[in-house]
Amino acid sequence: MSIPIYKKVQNYILEKIENNEYSEGEQIPTEQELSQLFNASRMTINRAITELSRQNILKRIQGSGTFVMPKKASSQPLTVVDIVGEIENRGNRHRAEIIAQKLLPASGLVAKKLEVPIESTLYFCHIIHFENDLPLAVEKRYIPHHLVPNFFEQDFLKISPSGFLLKNYDLTEMEHSIEATIADETLSRYLKVELGSACLDIKRRTWSSIGLISYAEFIYPASRYRLHSRMRVDEYMRLGIPMDSI
Repeated sequence: MSIPIYKKVQNYILEKIENNEYSEGEQIPTEQELSQLFNASRMTINRAITELSRQNILKRIQGSGTFVMPKKASSQPLTVVDIVGEIENRGNRHRAEIIAQKLLPASGLVAKKLEVPIESTLYFCHIIHFENDLPLAVEKRYIPHHLVPNFFEQDFLKISPSGFLLKNYDLTEMEHSIEATIADETLSRYLKVELGSACLDIKRRTWSSIGLISYAEFIYPASRYRLHSRMRVDEYMRLGIPMDSI
C-alpha cells in the first residue's frame, strides 16, 4: 500500500527536524513551497502541518508562519537562574525585546513585596525573552533605586536583569510563588499563544547582602515550559511540604 502524500510530508519534516536541518524555533517552508515540492494540494499540506501542530511538533503563528516547537524548556524553581544561560545551555539563541523601561513610584502591592515605603522610586522593566524565534517568557521586574543605582546603565538586550544581579551582587536568599494563569489578550499577543491558553506565573523575591533587591514576575506558556525540583527529604520537611505529597 502506498503512503499517503500527507504522511510523506510529515515524514519529510520530521526527518529534517531529527537531522537539525530545521532547528528548534526555526521557520519551516511555507505551505505553498511544500505544495510545489511534493506536487500536492494545499489542503494535503495543511493536513500534514495541522497534525504535527496538534502533536506540539510545529507551531503556527498567524501572520508569521510555521515554526519548529522547542522541546519543553525547564528549570529548577528553587534557584536563581539567568534565562539567557538557561536558553544557551540548551544550544539555542536568546533574544530580548524591551516593552518598557522606566522609573516609577512604588504602588501599595509592590511596596509591600519589596518592603519599601509607598511612592519609593523603583526601576521597572518589562521584557519579552525569546528562545530562537519563539517567545519563552514575559518578565516584569521591580528594583529599589537606592539599592541598585546603576540598574538602567545596563543594556538588557545584551544581558538579562537576572544575569546582571547574579554577576554584580551577592545574592543570599529568594522566595518563589508559582501558580497557573491564562493568557489574556495582551499576553497572548506577547507570547504568540491562543487567548485563554494555560500559562505558568512565577513571582520571585530576591535578597542580597545589602537587602531585598528585586521583585520579579515571569509568565511562561505552559506548552513550552516546565519546572522540576529535586531535594532531600529533610528539605521538604523544612519547607513545610506535607509528607503525604511525596
